Amino acid sequence: EVTPMMCGSCANENAYKVAFMWYQAKRRGDAPFTEEEFSSCMMNQSPGSPKLSILSFTGAFHGRLFGVLSTTHSKAIHKMDVPAFDWPVAPFPELKYPLEKHTAENEAEEKRCLQKVKELISEWFAKGCPVAGIVVEPVQAEGGDNHASNAFFRELRQIAKEVSALQRHASHDSLCEFQCSLVVYLFVSHVEKHGRTVLHYSGLFPLV
Repeated sequence: EVTPMMCGSCANENAYKVAFMWYQAKRRGDAPFTEEEFSSCMMNQSPGSPKLSILSFTGAFHGRLFGVLSTTHSKAIHKMDVPAFDWPVAPFPELKYPLEKHTAENEAEEKRCLQKVKELISEWFAKGCPVAGIVVEPVQAEGGDNHASNAFFRELRQIAKEVSALQRHASHDSLCEFQCSLVVYLFVSHVEKHGRTVLHYSGLFPLV
């Protein structure tokens, strides 16, 4: 399915909301909403407003709207004076170039970052604020020209599947980045150069 949105931030905001709803639906099973959930959400309290989180990466840019700012880490000026959610932030790999001359170092760096992802997911679960989604850019642009390998994104998707965290990818340039990454999964927010934004999803099943 494709849902047109006004901007990249809007697409990401809505993807986060769907991730939270999906996570809670898995928790709830076939049970209907309770009266306690209805009444508590009106006061921003649990169980109707559950404590959940989105895991993001250092250097990431996912927009400037209120919710996505908690997953944006590119420039301090974007975030100053705005309250933020206490959500986990994992390190994005800092690869050395040329790649063919630093294979061992880059593999170790990506493993370090993936291990930190696992640790943060466990830490936030223990804090009572489980990770319901992982947001990542195949290529970080505003946060720097930062890349990671296809193997990194495949392993990240596997971690997400193992912990039942909904992984999604966010891009701000072109859809070819997703095709090259080989790991498009569940949600893709795509911003075209002329400002048109769409949120792709397919029944919470892999897109490719």
